[in-house]
This record gives sequence, C-alpha cells and structure tokens, in this order.
Amino acid sequence: MTRKNKASLRIAAASAIALAGAGFSLTSYAGSGTINVGASIITPITVSQGAALEFGSIAPSGSAGTVVITAAASPTVTPTGVTLVNQGATRAAARVDLTASAAESGYTYSVTAMTGTTTTLTSGANTMTVDNYTLSASTGTLSGTGTGSYYVGGTLNVGANQAPGTYAGTFTATVDYQ
Repeated sequence: MTRKNKASLRIAAASAIALAGAGFSLTSYAGSGTINVGASIITPITVSQGAALEFGSIAPSGSAGTVVITAAASPTVTPTGVTLVNQGATRAAARVDLTASAAESGYTYSVTAMTGTTTTLTSGANTMTVDNYTLSASTGTLSGTGTGSYYVGGTLNVGANQAPGTYAGTFTATVDYQ
C-alpha cells in the first residue's frame, strides 16, 4: 500500500469515528425474511404380475431348439427346431403391472433393461433356460389413477429330446421413477 493510500485510509477512519461521536450513526439497510422449506414423499411403485410369460406346450426334437415370444399384448410366437402343440396351450408375453397412487398420476417411470438376464426353469431335476428378454417399453407414464403396465418377451431354450414335465421359474421386474 502506498503512502498516499495509507493517508486516505486514516482520514476515512477518522471521519467515521468523528461522525459516530457527533451523534451520527452508520445505519445498515440489510433485510431478512422467512423462507419455506418442503419435501414430498411419493408412493413407491408396486410391481406385480399381470400375466405370466407362457411358452405353452412344446414337442421337442432330437436337436436343441427355441421358442421366441415378442413383448406385446398379442405377441408373435416363433418356434425353431421344436413343434408347438395347440392342445391346452396358452402362449403369452408377461404383463408387468405397476401401481402407485392417483397422486403420482402423470409421473414417468423407467424400466430396468433385462440384458444378460437368464432364468432357469425346472421340472424336478430337469432344466431349461429363458434369456434374450425384450421389453415393450423402456419408459412409461402412470395413468390418472397411478397405474401402468408393460410387456416382457423372451427366448425359451429347449434341449435336444428335452424331458417331459411342467417347467417353472421366475424373473425380477424392476422400475423406478424418472
């Protein structure tokens, strides 16, 4: 700091002291106010099975095969190396139902991709697998009542001369608010 600046600073400080001593006050014009703080806790999304992923009745062959079901309300079913049997057969993509509350209507959600997921179906000691899962949507919007749904398809891998039986397994469906 230069000599001139030091002198100016001393004069300003002396003037402020003199004014305060003469009855003048240095008034601050600062203000304050109250600010609200809030948060809303939303209803978690409940995930449930609306319909199972059903590959129906299948006649295996001497070589491995597959049955592919697309992710749709009216899915396409494509067998390769196996025969689909129509007696008592139900074939359907899984429908995953979502429920929150009407307060969450219009909220968007995302569906966790099932890439790399493999489900083992068992019938006693015998097994088959389902993989290559597909989704009808990766995102959605909850309805006016706080509900939604999407479909899941996949590929059933049938072994050569697959043992007869009723095979069952499960997969996990996961969604989250965006």
